[in-house]
Amino acid sequence: MKIVFLHGISDLYGASRCLVRLAGALRADGHTVEVWLPDNGPLLPLLEAGGATCRRTPEIQPINRGVNRDLGSLARFLAGNLPAAVSLAKKIRAAHPDLVHTNQALLLSAGLAVRLSGAPHLLHIREWFGEFPGFWNFYQRYLALFSDRIICVSRAVADQFHPALRNKVQVVYDGFPFAEFEAVTPARIQAFRDAFGLGGGPAVGVVGRIKWKRKGQEIFLQAAAQLRTDFPEARFLCIGSPFPGNESHLEALRRFAAELGMGREWIITGDVADNLGAIAALDVLVHPPCQPEPFSGAVVEAMALGKPVIGTDLGGTPEQVIPDQTGLLVPPNDADALADAMRTLLRDAALRTAMGQRGRERYRECFSWDPFYRSILREYGVVRRHPAAALPAD
Repeated sequence: MKIVFLHGISDLYGASRCLVRLAGALRADGHTVEVWLPDNGPLLPLLEAGGATCRRTPEIQPINRGVNRDLGSLARFLAGNLPAAVSLAKKIRAAHPDLVHTNQALLLSAGLAVRLSGAPHLLHIREWFGEFPGFWNFYQRYLALFSDRIICVSRAVADQFHPALRNKVQVVYDGFPFAEFEAVTPARIQAFRDAFGLGGGPAVGVVGRIKWKRKGQEIFLQAAAQLRTDFPEARFLCIGSPFPGNESHLEALRRFAAELGMGREWIITGDVADNLGAIAALDVLVHPPCQPEPFSGAVVEAMALGKPVIGTDLGGTPEQVIPDQTGLLVPPNDADALADAMRTLLRDAALRTAMGQRGRERYRECFSWDPFYRSILREYGVVRRHPAAALPAD
């Protein structure tokens, strides 16, 4: 089988890493895999190392905030979409794929192009559209019209669709290979702790893009400020960096930390080479978004590594974290509630261990690799057998 993936960003983030895993597994099974990207970036060598062929395809035009910068930008983007879709359709026809797998929803030209090409089309939605209800009211119909099957990474994402459109929608949780977690050695953990001077005290951290008023790092910072006196040996880590162009979010976080009087107990690591080693070095992972997150890979990685998780009770997180079993859920934008949850776990090492063990079991049951991969192959079969047909979700 030949699969062409359409992906709109060559940067490394959750959806990109999922694509690397899936493309590599498909190649290992003998399938032909091409990944089409609008530009070059750090994602390409990882894909190529797994055997995928990467193709620069500027007709893939991701929707981003710059599109809505002003009416002129929006008009130029929309005017260029149809020619881009026609050109992309010609390239798809020339490639003769058995199916096209679009790995993001925010690729306006993709759906139309695949439909014009005549290839079966599977769309993978990893985005949350609740901030833009007017746009989503139109866009969900566009996506459904030009897709044969739609995979959503959580029930929360699937529930965004109007009931009349859900006959094409299937929920498939992202899967993570156990071998990745087995490879995290004590030496990797100690290397991270040494690099950032964590000492022997507990470490609590947030992992992900830094984005003010969305990802919740400022709420985590406020909660940490409440705990520094009671837990002087604890370290509170912000692991990650802002998306290029959002550097002001990092500066705002640093200014806020200074206003709160945070010192060496507050650490911003930036991007780290060993993300799993960093998570394994934590005693508690905090996932504090203020707006719904579709599905957090960091939450699953923490559970697979035996770490308890504190998450906000919105989006896909309640589908991952079982309250009082694998971690704790708190309301969004509530630094006091988050501080209380962090205090509970920092005071009780036995509770942290028990929740971590149950989290590892939940990872194996719900978020491991083999069930995900089988589900994807099944969806490929459905799309190939019944192109352009609306099929009942299981």
